[in-house]
Amino acid sequence: MPAFLAQDSGLESGLMIVQYVAGASLAELHGHAAPRTNFSTTTSAGQEDHVSMGATACWNLLQATQRLSEVLACELMVACEALELEALSPAPIVNSLVQRVRSVVKPLQGDRSTSKDLMNISAELLDGKWLARIEAEHGRLPR
Repeated sequence: MPAFLAQDSGLESGLMIVQYVAGASLAELHGHAAPRTNFSTTTSAGQEDHVSMGATACWNLLQATQRLSEVLACELMVACEALELEALSPAPIVNSLVQRVRSVVKPLQGDRSTSKDLMNISAELLDGKWLARIEAEHGRLPR
């Protein structure tokens, strides 16, 4: 495979920036994964020594879910581009996923901004309809 899956490697960046996006989302995901109990503080003039961080933990879970969808969007974009360069056909389930990705993101034709593409894939992953459609076509996937 060419470096960063660029069509004209050396002149084009290909998906190099997508790797940066995944790295940034992973860094944020690590921060959201820290237990919120680590940040408990005393309240009520020292009368209470433990404050539930339940609401904060829920917010962090929501944010972590978003970051995970961003990382997976990067991985899917790269995988779909790599499959464009592969002579062998993927398995039927993988092909269904590629079709879902390609319904919102077209293959690269030279360098372009992938920002909207990644946001579209991320939104579709968060929506959850792709999994339902793939399972309707191929049966329930192992959990």
